[in-house]
Amino acid sequence: MPRHAVVAILVTLSALMLAPDARAQLDARDMEICRQQCMSRARDASDPRYGACVRTRCEGQAPRRAAPSRRAAAPVAPAAPAGQWALDTHDALGVSVHVQTEDGLIGVACAPEGVAIRVTNGMFRAPVLGWITDTGSAGGTIQPTPGAVHSEIRGSACALGVPGLSAATALVLVDVPVVPKGAGQGFGLTLPSGEVTVATGAEVQARFPGTRHVPVLGLAVGLGALAASCPPLAEALRQPCP
Repeated sequence: MPRHAVVAILVTLSALMLAPDARAQLDARDMEICRQQCMSRARDASDPRYGACVRTRCEGQAPRRAAPSRRAAAPVAPAAPAGQWALDTHDALGVSVHVQTEDGLIGVACAPEGVAIRVTNGMFRAPVLGWITDTGSAGGTIQPTPGAVHSEIRGSACALGVPGLSAATALVLVDVPVVPKGAGQGFGLTLPSGEVTVATGAEVQARFPGTRHVPVLGLAVGLGALAASCPPLAEALRQPCP
């Protein structure tokens, strides 16, 4: 056999032995370094970007492709532009109407006998996360669930004020508990100095620095789409809450 043919065969065998999947198998030390590099590019361990980076860069797996589900699922809207709420399936929030913020995701999902307002844990900057619509149509408090992929508050759509989200133009996030006082009574903000009553999220923004403003573009449409597979939400959107 000609010498150049032998060389060509050896080169081919070497390339096969060093295929991407094989090269990606790292020892324990390099694996930890690789995981740290992935974490530096993500918000936290629940960030889908972190999991995808570890699988493809550190473990040498091919990128995941969603397999078609055999179970009935909520209709999923096309991917929305950044900063716009949309109905979609997310690794952390599940099937939900959610939006990506600079700290994480916040969304609304169907839950047994009601709905859930869910957030990824990167949204927490304090022991609790309070929220009020800019119009004062809804508000409440979410407690963190350490170690979980998300934290949430559950209840009936009316009790959580979800129909009121459609009437707002933004959510205002605060790092203290927000307690609804009742229809027309405003909300109590539990500050270290005591409780302060406010009427709307817009008032909170004006009076207290450090609040976060999350537009609700697309939320009303997304809630309508979610209601197609969530009877408790559909009922709350169909008739006024008591």
